[in-house]
Amino acid sequence: MGRDGLCLSSELLNFNQPAYQNLRQKVDNFVSTHLDKQEWNPTMNKNQLRNGLRQSVIQSGMLEAGVDRIISQSLRIRILLLHLRMPPKVGS
Repeated sequence: MGRDGLCLSSELLNFNQPAYQNLRQKVDNFVSTHLDKQEWNPTMNKNQLRNGLRQSVIQSGMLEAGVDRIISQSLRIRILLLHLRMPPKVGS
């Protein structure tokens, strides 16, 4: 990957950071709320709890919506940057 590719990747990561942070915060809040509703005891099956939580997060649709936003944002930025690097058309 050349210098331009590295710069492009860095710019995309910087632009995606807010969308990623927003999704992460939503997931953290969802997990906290879910776990607060659980009745804790020393014999509970941690794998079963983890799988139930995972299914709840997936069924909420929050991951799909958040990832869609991150992808859309990445594509918009990449297309914009590619257009900025394209040479102007001559004689059109």
